[in-house]
Amino acid sequence: MPKGIFPGESRLPVTARRCRINKYRGYTTSRDVFKTIASGFKVPLKKAAKTVFLWEMKRLFLIIVLLMPAAAYSQVTIKGTVTHARDSVIVFKEPGGFTNNTRSWRDRRYKARIDANNHFSIVLPEKEINTWFIETKKGYQFFDLVSGSHIELAADFSKAAPLTAINKNADDFNYTVYATENDPRDAVYWKAVRNKGADSVLLLRKQKAAERTGLLDQYRKTHKMSDRYYKWLCSKYRYEPYERTLVENTDRSDTLHPALPKQLFEQGFDDEFAALHTLEYNDVVDAYINEAFARTGKPFTPQTYFGYITHTLKNSTRDIQLTRLMAWLKKADDSVYLPVYKKYITTVQNKSLIKEVDALRQEFTQPPAAMPMDTLTSLTQIFNKYKGKVLYIDFWASWCVPCRGDFPVAERLKEKLAGKDIVFLYLGGYHDLERNWKKAREELDIAGEHYFLDERLMKEAEEAFHINSVPHYVIMDKKGNLIDRHAARPYDVDEQLNKLLKD
Repeated sequence: MPKGIFPGESRLPVTARRCRINKYRGYTTSRDVFKTIASGFKVPLKKAAKTVFLWEMKRLFLIIVLLMPAAAYSQVTIKGTVTHARDSVIVFKEPGGFTNNTRSWRDRRYKARIDANNHFSIVLPEKEINTWFIETKKGYQFFDLVSGSHIELAADFSKAAPLTAINKNADDFNYTVYATENDPRDAVYWKAVRNKGADSVLLLRKQKAAERTGLLDQYRKTHKMSDRYYKWLCSKYRYEPYERTLVENTDRSDTLHPALPKQLFEQGFDDEFAALHTLEYNDVVDAYINEAFARTGKPFTPQTYFGYITHTLKNSTRDIQLTRLMAWLKKADDSVYLPVYKKYITTVQNKSLIKEVDALRQEFTQPPAAMPMDTLTSLTQIFNKYKGKVLYIDFWASWCVPCRGDFPVAERLKEKLAGKDIVFLYLGGYHDLERNWKKAREELDIAGEHYFLDERLMKEAEEAFHINSVPHYVIMDKKGNLIDRHAARPYDVDEQLNKLLKD
């Protein structure tokens, strides 16, 4: 007789084993199982119940053991000891930027409280490898977190880079500071990449990327860097020159520089590791496939674009671009979304990607309830002045070029919504000086309600709205509830605002 899943199961009568299986299919009750075992072994009912209970505990333990690695792999555990603390908490932040798979914005923040013994611990959600940072006395310290890691830190806030890892995962964590201190990209390099054409800049960036890879290899010879983190950095260094050149040195409103795709994809669009782990690779593929589709002359529809990606790309490179398309469609009507989604789930076999797409769609179709802003104190005094009106709040700074670029778009939006119960509220103070903010206001002649937040108010706003960069937009409803702490920019927000104004 074959051995059962649990010890002793093979010794049960066939009827008892069938009864146990049927129980989990919903055909019988636990008491029926107990009776069957009791009759098969000729033992008291209570003893049979105890036997089944032990089996169930073993089964539950097995399930927990199987699930634990997956959960632990999606997070990073950090603990440490603090000296020269400047605050009662350490705030770990995502720096702002896009995720690899869906190009969703990431700028979450988490607080680790420092106890009376100067110890702290925190578990951060991290599914892959990504850059995080903390604020320091005179700036920031950036570091990469590898999912599944357990990190022990010595945090000395008298230092420029306070955090130093001291356990077995130390060499992965400490590499960012080492690389920053030995970065071959000097002032001459940064000036050159701003002033030269795309061809020259790309060549210069590739040369510096080769030097950074050499620095990485040198570090790895004397440190215990994990293979996973090393491979991630190598891939990032390989594709970053192309992505940065596309963003900073080509006119994206016109066409891509013809040399870029040719140089990058001499061996084809099929880097499996980069597709699953390297944002820069997928951003360049994204730009290239957009340009290539436009040159076909076909009118854009989600279905035609889906078909073009499917026939042009392959493997995980194709799957990520299709996933990004579905993420872009997350707010589309069912009549548009569902036909493309049906194709997506039959084309893409990666269940993790499908799960991400489903979660994004659910955020739109089942949005969280509006949140009362009970956590705010002083800022509430500002918001209360506009009760009964929808608030579109713009956090900006005088030095911020994208902020200035959004103002003309916001003016056109104001014209569309003129006469409606909406206030455009402009809040300055993000790493800015009040005199510079006032001067910029006068120069730009921005219509709307304006306030300059001092350091205390700005800190309160950063905590409440997860502000890590500007421009940053927030929407509040007529009752003063927070609707969206990561609202769209003026060119893409009118539909959401109009919906609130109708309520």
